[in-house]
Amino acid sequence: MRMISFLAIIFIISISGCEDLIEEVDISNETVMVLAPVNQVVLNSGDVLFTWEAVEQANRYHLQIAVPNFENAQQILADTNVVATHFFKNLEPNQYQWRIRAENSTYFTNYTLLNFSIEE
Repeated sequence: MRMISFLAIIFIISISGCEDLIEEVDISNETVMVLAPVNQVVLNSGDVLFTWEAVEQANRYHLQIAVPNFENAQQILADTNVVATHFFKNLEPNQYQWRIRAENSTYFTNYTLLNFSIEE
């Protein structure tokens, strides 16, 4: 009888998938804390390292960069998922807006939105 119960449990797990048994942590109330570039900073180099603190239970970050901002975007220069807590991009002198949010397979945070510029 024990063997039949064990086999029944294995069968149920195999047809339902392991993902159904793992509950994701809701990170939607968390905030991504940006380290650089900070809001309104003026940079004198186009080699920009975007960095932020890790959000516990996030497994990726969605990063976007727009010229000059998302409301009046002339161009989206990046729209990518990153698994690390940094991203490098070489940019021309201009006004930029960037945003980042943390994600897991079920939930995501609000975007943290910042402006910066690069001067010649």
